[in-house]
Amino acid sequence: VRVFGDVTLGDTTFTECSATAAGGALHVDQARNNVAANNVTFDHCFVGTDGIGGGTYVSGDSAASFATVTLDAAHFHDCRAGRGGGCLALVGVQSELVAIDNSRFEQCVTNDLFRAGSVGGGVLVRGDHNHAIGVLRVFNSSFVRCAAHSGGAMYHDGSVAHKVEFTYAEMMRCTVPA
Repeated sequence: VRVFGDVTLGDTTFTECSATAAGGALHVDQARNNVAANNVTFDHCFVGTDGIGGGTYVSGDSAASFATVTLDAAHFHDCRAGRGGGCLALVGVQSELVAIDNSRFEQCVTNDLFRAGSVGGGVLVRGDHNHAIGVLRVFNSSFVRCAAHSGGAMYHDGSVAHKVEFTYAEMMRCTVPA
């Protein structure tokens, strides 16, 4: 599903979805106000060799608008991406808050663990100096057996979020190659 602008999802399941470049199940382009997913499952979703966001890809609007991105009770299982964000990729999103609450990222990987640009097995957060996130919050969420060349559970481009909070979060058996 490709959406331009805002999206709200509830009690939805995506199974065995794929895309070539971004967002195996959900591709949100030019998010301006709200991107919300409550009780949503992404199971066996993937993007191609150079793609990002195996389950979901969210990109920001080029204008100076602010999008609130909220995942609550989301479950990503066995999602894959070639270049980054095996489960979820947030790219160029400008937001006061990105909240990942009560969610689970399980067995999500980037396809080529030995390629340097293959980052964020579970989640990829990338931006530029024109787009910033006030707070990136991960609350009561788990990352289990996620893998990437860098950032097995999550890869966060340091120039993007002003504050990163992990509370009651678990990262179990997430790996990067030696």
